[in-house]
Amino acid sequence: MENKNVFRPKRDNWDKNIDSMNRASYSQIEKAFFCGMSWYMRYVEKYKEEFSDNLARGSVYHSINEALYLEAFNTNGASFEYEDDKLVKIATDALDKAFPENYSASGLGEVEMIQAKNDIATYIPPLVAHYKQERLMPISLKNADGEEIPAIEIAIECPIEKYDGTLRDDFYIYVKIDLIAKNKEGKIIVLDHKTAGRAYSDMKIKIAQQLPIYAYAAGMIFQELGIPYDNMVRYDVITKTKELKIKIYEKTINATNSIRALTYLNAGCEMINKRALSFCNSEMSCNMCNYKDKCSENMISFEKFNSYITGNNVITDNSNNIPQASDQPISELTVKPKNKKKLKEEKVVEAVIEQPKNEMTKELATETKEDYFSNLGF
Repeated sequence: MENKNVFRPKRDNWDKNIDSMNRASYSQIEKAFFCGMSWYMRYVEKYKEEFSDNLARGSVYHSINEALYLEAFNTNGASFEYEDDKLVKIATDALDKAFPENYSASGLGEVEMIQAKNDIATYIPPLVAHYKQERLMPISLKNADGEEIPAIEIAIECPIEKYDGTLRDDFYIYVKIDLIAKNKEGKIIVLDHKTAGRAYSDMKIKIAQQLPIYAYAAGMIFQELGIPYDNMVRYDVITKTKELKIKIYEKTINATNSIRALTYLNAGCEMINKRALSFCNSEMSCNMCNYKDKCSENMISFEKFNSYITGNNVITDNSNNIPQASDQPISELTVKPKNKKKLKEEKVVEAVIEQPKNEMTKELATETKEDYFSNLGF
């Protein structure tokens, strides 16, 4: 059954066969690039991820923001004039509710739990000050029943466009946007709340694909609803440095950003579809992975992972349409060696890769924002 609060653009009636398509999220695509083994453990074997304080902390922080901006929506912005104590009370109530839900699996003792909660509570004063200063007013959108709902934690399912303008029929993208609001100048902004240990670098903002993908999905909805949108996106990042503060990283998504985002999505879908997955060999990335202990201590089935990526005896889990690995022993799945001469010939053939045409490269470099979004039908 379609969730009435999940928004879908109607373009080309793309969702007529949605039940047979694979739903991909930004985090799923990112994980496939990050480490194929991590993706396999999460989406195929469905291992429960180990508790992460960073993820739990971020989830609680999102709940606090959600409560504050819901108050802004329900009061038509009057909450921006509240006394600080009243806003702190709203935020603290949200913390009290969200903390147990997100830290129940932490394994922390009573004292450590109190310390963790008090640590998150230190986010509230700078957040309240930021809330009153920025005065971001959530916009409203009509759901499938015609009800006006706030664009807070809004979910969108939309097709993935290939570079030739056609839409994928095997994957679609699902995004959940923290906040879509109007700033003090009346411009619509697609926003994501973040917690971080340090400030973001210019390179991170330049190459990160999350917000361009969000702008792509939201732009389809805005175009159909006739809502003006200048492709503005931003991260509001609270950094746990010597002094807690919220830093704003704002940008306008241009044609090159959009093309890069769509390329990223399509490449990720192809990687998953063709099971072109492998291990991550980066120490830093492995240290950030929630499966690092299971992986480093060989607590997973490498035989099943091998059978999955080689496509041998794969069965399908109908709950999410993602192929599942076989339990058959690896010795029974090994492909017999081919004739050496034939293998050599095939290797030569596989090495021939057609280079992109200069005309395409030139077109990509000179394409304007208007041209690109015109091609998308915006």
